[in-house]
Amino acid sequence: MSKVRIIAKIRPFLANEQPDDGVRVEESALSLANPRNPSQRIVYRDFAACYDESSTGPESQRDLFNEELGQWIGECFNGKTLAVMCYGVTSSGKTYTMQGCRGNSGIVASSVEALLSWAAGMPQRRFEFTLEYVEVYCNDCRDLLASSQGSKVAIQSDKNNRTKISKQETERFSTYDEFERKFKDANKRRATAATALNRSSSRSHAILTIGVFEQPQGESALPYALGKIQLVDLAGSEKFEPGSSSVQIQEAKFINISLSALSRVITALNTDS
Repeated sequence: MSKVRIIAKIRPFLANEQPDDGVRVEESALSLANPRNPSQRIVYRDFAACYDESSTGPESQRDLFNEELGQWIGECFNGKTLAVMCYGVTSSGKTYTMQGCRGNSGIVASSVEALLSWAAGMPQRRFEFTLEYVEVYCNDCRDLLASSQGSKVAIQSDKNNRTKISKQETERFSTYDEFERKFKDANKRRATAATALNRSSSRSHAILTIGVFEQPQGESALPYALGKIQLVDLAGSEKFEPGSSSVQIQEAKFINISLSALSRVITALNTDS
């Protein structure tokens, strides 16, 4: 089994878009219209699963979580680290997939609710949950939980060559309402800007880490870490558009460089290279 599972999701057409048959799901493959030969279609089969929200409606958000991630959430209580990354071009629905909207939970909300549900199913054990949230904007790493916007933190490697972020804020929560309040407040500090395709496009990679800790029996015992889940809303890959400002060009350059590096990492993981 691959160490990285790649899942495709097609968003619905927006109100200002003309519906067409350019992209469609065919079982676990994506079928694209061939622009050079309209009678042919190009089929991509390198996906673990495909979801088409344009035809199935909002329930595909919940279906995606239940079928692709829900079964793994319990591993966080067994010392494992899960990572979910949402990738796509600008305006492809990444932030919507991760954060959802009113009445239609995204992966973030569903993951936190599932963790709390797992903990509630083990009443003989006591668990604690932590929240850490940073964004990578251009070449800077910013702490979204810090009270001042743009608070920079450093990405470092420890003596065991493990990557860590120094001096970042950590918040604790025990209920979903607590988490939601802290998460929404932090999102107000994330870098966004209008683009030709999205009036509120994410201009940074946002990395949300939910840690799972267990409180041992005994008053003086300290909680110890079990596992964690990292939920990453990547900035959209872009082309330089005519009339782009110098800031937009700089943002797009760093976004594309980092996404290219990420693709090499994923390839290396799946090929053991």
